[in-house]
Formats: sequence, structure tokens, C-alpha cells
Amino acid sequence: MATPEEFVRIWQAASSVAEVAEKLHVKAPDAASRASRYRKKGIKLKMMPHVVVRGAAFTPDFIAHLNAVIENGDSNANS
Repeated sequence: MATPEEFVRIWQAASSVAEVAEKLHVKAPDAASRASRYRKKGIKLKMMPHVVVRGAAFTPDFIAHLNAVIENGDSNANS
């Protein structure tokens, strides 16, 4: 397991949660969870462009799509 200092350095230098996970040899949700715990303690980690939920990357475009589905009331949207 990486020390807190190693984790912070890797997180801040990375461009995605997947990159952090690869460098630390952990699963992406575990890396994201650790970052979340650190933020709750007041550590000012940067936000990543993707949010990893159960192994799936939620890109900003996909999040916008899901929000459009909600706003349009169309639960069967496939775009």
C-alpha cells in the first residue's frame, strides 16, 4: 500500500482514476474511495475528469446524457 505522501503525489500527477489505480496496482474504485476519504479529512486533492462507479467510467458526456434522460423523462433513451 502506498504511503499517504505517495498516494497524494501520484493522484496529483495523474490524469485519471484509472491511471492512479494502475500505478498503485489497485482497483479504480479503491483509488477513488481513498481519494474521497482524504478529501473528507481536508486534503485538497484535485478532482478527476472521470468518476469510477463499479468499474464503469462516467465521462462528462455520459453524465450529461444521463441528466438529459432524467430531464426529458425518457428512461429508454439510447443515444
